[in-house]
Amino acid sequence: MLSLRFLAVAVALALTGGLVLLRGPTLHQYKVQWDVASCKRRAKSGDISFWVAKLDNDAVCEAYGKSVLGEAWEAGPVPEIIHQSWKNKDIPENFKRWSESWKKLNPTWEYRFWTDADNDRFVKKYYPEFLKSYEGMPYPINRADMIRGLYMHKYGGVYADLDTWCLRPMDRLVTDNTVYLAEMSTDVDFSHNIPNAWFASSPGHPFWIFFTTLIEELLFAKEPEEYIQPEQLTGPIILKQAVDAWNSIRGDDPTITIVKAGKVFVDDWHAYEGKEKRELFREKCKPKEIHTEKVTKMCREEYPDAPRVIFENAHVIALNKHPNASFHSSKTSKGYFQSMKEVLMDERFHDQSVTDLFPVHRLDSITSGVLLCAKSKEAAGEMGALFESNSVHKYYVAISDRKPKKKMGRIRGDILKSRRGSYKLARSMDSPAMTAFVSSKLVITESEAPVYSFLLKPSTGKTHQIRVSMKSIGSAILGDLRYGTRAQSPERGYLHAAAIRFRLHGEDINIICAPEEGDIFTSAAFRRRFHEEWFSDETIHASTWFEHNALLTSSLEELGAI
Repeated sequence: MLSLRFLAVAVALALTGGLVLLRGPTLHQYKVQWDVASCKRRAKSGDISFWVAKLDNDAVCEAYGKSVLGEAWEAGPVPEIIHQSWKNKDIPENFKRWSESWKKLNPTWEYRFWTDADNDRFVKKYYPEFLKSYEGMPYPINRADMIRGLYMHKYGGVYADLDTWCLRPMDRLVTDNTVYLAEMSTDVDFSHNIPNAWFASSPGHPFWIFFTTLIEELLFAKEPEEYIQPEQLTGPIILKQAVDAWNSIRGDDPTITIVKAGKVFVDDWHAYEGKEKRELFREKCKPKEIHTEKVTKMCREEYPDAPRVIFENAHVIALNKHPNASFHSSKTSKGYFQSMKEVLMDERFHDQSVTDLFPVHRLDSITSGVLLCAKSKEAAGEMGALFESNSVHKYYVAISDRKPKKKMGRIRGDILKSRRGSYKLARSMDSPAMTAFVSSKLVITESEAPVYSFLLKPSTGKTHQIRVSMKSIGSAILGDLRYGTRAQSPERGYLHAAAIRFRLHGEDINIICAPEEGDIFTSAAFRRRFHEEWFSDETIHASTWFEHNALLTSSLEELGAI
């Protein structure tokens, strides 16, 4: 199955033989007419309107003023340059194949390939004013998203994601001196409707500074540990909001061409509604069907509200929470639990009857894995009693790029509040957190520095307990921006709730869930460790888990019963 979002660029003319565009103007002087104070007054009066995530109207007007400040932009044709990027030069084989389609169908165009190191140098040299926000992005995908608009501003040309396939030459599409963006869906109000997987531009257009400034302002407006989806912070959601705001301020800028749905992005997955969408969900995203990271990613993108049910009986339901999802709702976004509750109570997406849902425990935003919920108040009370009596045994797995002070042991101490929402491990033992762990070096490939894998068994449930405990032994979790460093910024935080076992109404319940997202978690080396060393068939079918390791042992005889 191709992972391309079937961005068949340049496109559906592959089927129609022609392409009708909203044509931009001929070469002209782009006249700068702006007044920030006027923009603010017009926005306040309702004469113009826009909504950009958490930003207020004044911030949007200030971003607009910054973008058009300076010399007038003289429009010109889109240069014959194709830009693509990847984290390094070690491109996956399928991506190489798709990348070649761009070169083959555009043989006279210059091809520029950017690595993360190239991008770092580019920002430092040409856009130092954005360096702080670029380096402060929470994840590599955010930096890769952010820099695309700067390619357009500095050099112009065409940008295309590596997992896209070019079907027709670009010169049939980008014929005028303008910015080209493309709709994916006929639903013009769809928040993802202008993807950042492809666009084109002549160099110097001020829209790209406006777009990048909005990204920067949104980054600085968020709380330190607040998670904002990449699509919202740097991807298609903020891109569409930027286009709408720009056109509202300028009055439908004729130098920005929006190519209609079906002309560039051939596949409109947003079009699936009602029964058809339900059938596709059941076909693609039911737990038994999700067996590769590629399929998991597709389901996350196409069905962001789709719950991953990994266990269910009459009393409880266990979900596989994805990483970077806040458990609690905020003023600006719905939390993971509330979203899952609404979907599970919708009979279109769930076979069994769920009339209500109650949280039994919680997982931090960065943590993926087993999240247990009760289907009634009575069941919630029963599970609460089991947790209170330490009759629920939980296991977590984690990755760090720092060698621990000791290979195994127990970490004890009070978890106390620190500064700015963080916690710290104290020497006091008034109400101590207790976490047992074992660790070992993990070699992903010979060309990469080794990391350290951890299997942890907490016997208490304090706030940020595992994250604080890992930091205390010198091995902050990889990707944990609160307790690690900004330099540690992979695609996710590497903490996963891997297993839980308890006894309820005479049933022995063992739930094991391997992580499905993250380059290290999905590597062959980690999968072998998880399935062969830690949670082998022999282990998970035994009444006593890890019988020969006192730190991790869990026996059914220890589990209380209700």
